[in-house]
Amino acid sequence: MQCQLARGIVLAFAVVCQALAWAGAEPPNVLLILTDDQGYGDVGAFGATDIATPNLDALARDGVRLTRFYAQPTCGPSRAALMTGNFPVRIGMNFDPLPNSERGIVAETRSLAGVLSDQGYRSMYIGKWHLGDQPGHLPTEHGFDDFFGIPYSNDMWPFHHRLPIAEGETGDPRLMAAKERVALTGGAHADQPFPRADLFPDLPLIDGQEVLELNPDQNLLSERFTERGVAFIEEADNRPFFLMVGFTSPHVPLGVHPDFRGNSARDLYGDVIQEIDTRIGELLAAVEQAGALQSTLVIFLSDNGPWKEYGIDGGDSGPFRGGKTTRWEGGWRVPAIVRWSDRLPRGSVVDEITSMVDILPTVAAASGATPGDMALDGTNLLPMLSGEMLEEDRAFLYFADFRGTGATSPITEQLLAVTSGRWKLHVRVHRSDWLGWLFGPEVRPVALYDLETDPGEKNDLLSEQADIADELASLAEDQLEDLCDGVRPWVTNGCG
Repeated sequence: MQCQLARGIVLAFAVVCQALAWAGAEPPNVLLILTDDQGYGDVGAFGATDIATPNLDALARDGVRLTRFYAQPTCGPSRAALMTGNFPVRIGMNFDPLPNSERGIVAETRSLAGVLSDQGYRSMYIGKWHLGDQPGHLPTEHGFDDFFGIPYSNDMWPFHHRLPIAEGETGDPRLMAAKERVALTGGAHADQPFPRADLFPDLPLIDGQEVLELNPDQNLLSERFTERGVAFIEEADNRPFFLMVGFTSPHVPLGVHPDFRGNSARDLYGDVIQEIDTRIGELLAAVEQAGALQSTLVIFLSDNGPWKEYGIDGGDSGPFRGGKTTRWEGGWRVPAIVRWSDRLPRGSVVDEITSMVDILPTVAAASGATPGDMALDGTNLLPMLSGEMLEEDRAFLYFADFRGTGATSPITEQLLAVTSGRWKLHVRVHRSDWLGWLFGPEVRPVALYDLETDPGEKNDLLSEQADIADELASLAEDQLEDLCDGVRPWVTNGCG
């Protein structure tokens, strides 16, 4: 007992000292790298054996590897959670905005870039945005000084394989190539064509707020994004920088520089990942060459799990079941690495629940910023990343993604699952009678899995562990109540 008390005192003292060190230190540069649809099993440090990712593996050895980091089910919601520290359903961003959609991240939503801008940071967003493409929604209107990239997903262009070919026409060669590629992948995502041929206009590559070109060569995007990122890092300025690079890859259609084609053991998808790893290495090398290695907080994440409907072009979710858009772990648990030289322990692993909503409060704490009166769903992870033990298990809620136009049903009805500790409960929310409207939604268990022994969610233990299922259902109801109390006023579907 005395030994445990002593260890507790030492740990508490270390945490306090670390907090004081952060508070008194110069604000770090922040390099935040986000890949698109990269699975848990697509990084060597997370188990990949057929793709070479030496730069990400080195980043993991020098930093902290988060093995239970949760994204959101698709692109837009994940970016919303990352940029705002809020669950997407709370702020009305639980969908992927289509081109020319009136919906996007609203002006009232303060972003991570805005928080850092108040601290004197210079900032730039490079790559895929996907939080709206209309006035009021773009990066330069949400705290970033500059933007170079595309406003939404790289498959939202006139050469999507599911777009029909007009009768009597042969079709653009890029459209025909896309159709042929999907036919070769063994995926199941080519069945139903889109109802309208004009669904996706020309894809703009934007520089600042001006369109630089239309339908850029996607084989060159990773190179172009990296070159622009390196130039930003090299700019002489006495202010700290915030650079976010959102690669479009490995989201389909897969684009890879000719120098990397045919280099991997996992077909074109592996080539794409190996190019991304090289480009990340170039960004990290630029940080080191600028003399900023010790003063730069580096965060690497994927925005969601692999799009497995595309077969060999869809990525690998490692030991987890399912992928993007599903309720299974493979769609939500993604590779995540944090490095802050001399501030965080090298080569350590955090197995606790962490997620996209934690990024804003963590970066804010590192920079010395205070988000003000922002109501956040996330938590500052710096103590945990430094080795502090949690007193109790965290919980995470899985919400459905309503792609295209956003959800019209109440938020409560979008809950898919809840996890805490080793357990994950799949649920259905019931609220059909007057008691439900009076006392709140009832979360009903559907299936229960022990993620520690069954990460593939194959063995349903609901009948054997009913008490645990009831506890998780009750926890989910409490979390829903808290979330519904703070839904933003512009969210029209609310909690019913």
